[in-house]
Amino acid sequence: MGTNDVCSVAQCEQSAEAPAHPAVARRSAGLFPMVFEPFEEFMLANDRPGARNTFAMELTFAGKVQREAFEAGLDRALSRHPLFCALIVRRYWFRPRWVDAAGIRPRVVWSDSADQFNSSHDEGIDLSREVGLRFYIWNGAADSKMFVIFHHCCCDAVGAVQFLSDLFTGYARNVDADSAELPDYPYVLPEKLKQRGDLHIHPQQGRQFWWYLWQSLVYASRTFLLPAARLAVPRSHDAEKVPPAKSCGCLTDRLGRDVHRALKNLARRQGVTVNDLLMRELFLGIRDWNATHEPGLNGQWLSLMVPANLRTLEQDGMPAANIVSATFFKRHAEECADPARLLESISQESVYLRTTRFAAGFLTYLRWLRWIPGFRSACGHGGYFATAVFSNVGDVWRLCKNGFPSDFHGHAIMGNLVLKDVNSASPLPNGARAAFTIWQANEQLRVGLRYDANHFSLSEARSLLSLYVSRVSELSRETAVSRFARTAA
Repeated sequence: MGTNDVCSVAQCEQSAEAPAHPAVARRSAGLFPMVFEPFEEFMLANDRPGARNTFAMELTFAGKVQREAFEAGLDRALSRHPLFCALIVRRYWFRPRWVDAAGIRPRVVWSDSADQFNSSHDEGIDLSREVGLRFYIWNGAADSKMFVIFHHCCCDAVGAVQFLSDLFTGYARNVDADSAELPDYPYVLPEKLKQRGDLHIHPQQGRQFWWYLWQSLVYASRTFLLPAARLAVPRSHDAEKVPPAKSCGCLTDRLGRDVHRALKNLARRQGVTVNDLLMRELFLGIRDWNATHEPGLNGQWLSLMVPANLRTLEQDGMPAANIVSATFFKRHAEECADPARLLESISQESVYLRTTRFAAGFLTYLRWLRWIPGFRSACGHGGYFATAVFSNVGDVWRLCKNGFPSDFHGHAIMGNLVLKDVNSASPLPNGARAAFTIWQANEQLRVGLRYDANHFSLSEARSLLSLYVSRVSELSRETAVSRFARTAA
């Protein structure tokens, strides 16, 4: 397992404005202007210099990207996903609204050097002047890379995969229109964007509204009134020797197929999910990290901010958007002394959140609180409520519904391109110091770390990622078969 630097990208000075394709121009008829949903406003408020609310996907291909086919696929994808053809304006009480971008297209940079992907410039996207999507493309002699930056106001990770799937469907159809195995466009209705904020708790039978209101108040007070411990900064770190960073640092590590299979078998035996196991190990890893670098933090609360996908059949046909909320798994550091009980509590909370869609309650809070003075300022410090961020995207291309053919190794074939690898980098909310992302590609688990470069050097961030990956690897070798068995490290 090797740790690789993944992703900070350079700003490009050239303009990407161009006349809109007719298909792109038609997609917004009657749709804009459109009000911001509370979660979108929360994402916008968390977008600050040094903590940009953007996330990235890095795609590695065998084959060279053909420019004409790419532009055709991009036009077709834009016609199906209107939020990538929109800007924001502020009107009454400075509240943001989506408006038609009037022909402004995503910035596309065709680079002569792959080194452009490794600079440390600010990765921000100003949604008042630029649509929330940017591409950097490099063609080598026989392979290519594509680096895509999404603004989180426009979509979540599932929405990003939706958009890229449609782009490469159009690409494949332009490269080889006569192929017998062409991918298809899944059903999308742009007008459904107006329903993207209709996300509600699913009450359990026999439970009344007042019970959920009380549970919501208890959950909110525990999340926001009990301060979360910060992720410790190593004592050897000298902030005066580290220049202020313009962007977050990113690292990835990968775990072999045997580790993934072992985790699935262990989760099945213990009656939990792989996600529960991974979350438990992150709690334990943070406990160990803080105990090593700042022992005083071990008497405090640890909190993981966990995105929750709220898609159901009701969102069928929804274009790329944020159909997601945030949950906060909060445990006192002393609870980590009993890993078996910690896993059980995480599993029970996860089941409750999934079956009731309780995370939708967070969106209700935002909807109520957005009218309170100072709300936007408070939202801009969302990361202060969490010790770290934990996001499990799952199998990236299993989210794709376009039906791409694959080669012998299971790699998706997109015209003349074969998708060899996918890397990802989550946003780092303002105030948080680390965001961990889990995803699968080619039956391998990937672990990504986006870290605050103002608090951690590259070597320190590698140590943090290595600590977590080592715990997960050790867990995969566990042979105990009792339901919640796990010896304390």
